Amino acid sequence: RGLMPSSPHVGLRRDVSRTPRKNGTENLLKSGWLRALYYKAKRSVRPNSGHAHSVNALTMLQSQPPQGDSKGSVSSLWTRMASSIGPTWILVGMLTWSVLNWQAQYWLHTPAALEQMREQVPMQVYDRSTFLFLTALVMDVLNILFERQTTKLDYVLLPAFVKGMATTSNMVVRFGTPTVAFTTLGRPFMVQRYVCWAHTTPTLLMLVRLISSSISDTQFFTAVAWDETMLLTGVLALVTTGWLQGTPIGCHTPKAWLAHMGHGACTLAVG
Repeated sequence: RGLMPSSPHVGLRRDVSRTPRKNGTENLLKSGWLRALYYKAKRSVRPNSGHAHSVNALTMLQSQPPQGDSKGSVSSLWTRMASSIGPTWILVGMLTWSVLNWQAQYWLHTPAALEQMREQVPMQVYDRSTFLFLTALVMDVLNILFERQTTKLDYVLLPAFVKGMATTSNMVVRFGTPTVAFTTLGRPFMVQRYVCWAHTTPTLLMLVRLISSSISDTQFFTAVAWDETMLLTGVLALVTTGWLQGTPIGCHTPKAWLAHMGHGACTLAVG
């Protein structure tokens, strides 16, 4: 009798506490936040045909498909290229580069200046820079193949265009006939570099515009316009000496007629 509990209710309460519950999930969910999540999910499910469902919160969370893994959201490379601004930017840049290079050759190029530059600067100087820019260009082109699952394809195309412009300019200087002119002091300077900078700097500004969330389109176009003005006045400042050289009578060569169209900007650049 001493081994038996004094009250049947006490023994029953003790036996129930030792008996495992029917719902094993409630035994596992002993953590406060996990238990709260479980009961919240259980209350959120409506009864079906008058019968309540016992819902496991972990099973419900695991059954949801992860976002962004849908096969339908993955577009092909050509679809990404069609919706990107990079291909259009590159095609327009190639066209304007060809036109500016042709115009610079016609108006400013002097064969004697090119010959003097070849004598002063060995051609091997451009081998290293050409190799570096070409290697970087190949890496960017290969990266394009792995950008099919992101909308940031322009972040690869625009830098590839910058390196492509630099590679093209170096190869023209190394193996071709770059545009070289004489300054008013008789020193050769390479106009080919200015043609390259007229395309690479706006491309970098476009890349910054895409990354930034505070730069407006007006600010972007204003920055590009001032950059192009700076390059134009820089060339004019090298081939002229000020206001007098901005007139057709004061031009030291017939090719300096270009300065007549921008003598006002030239005066501001020379100061």
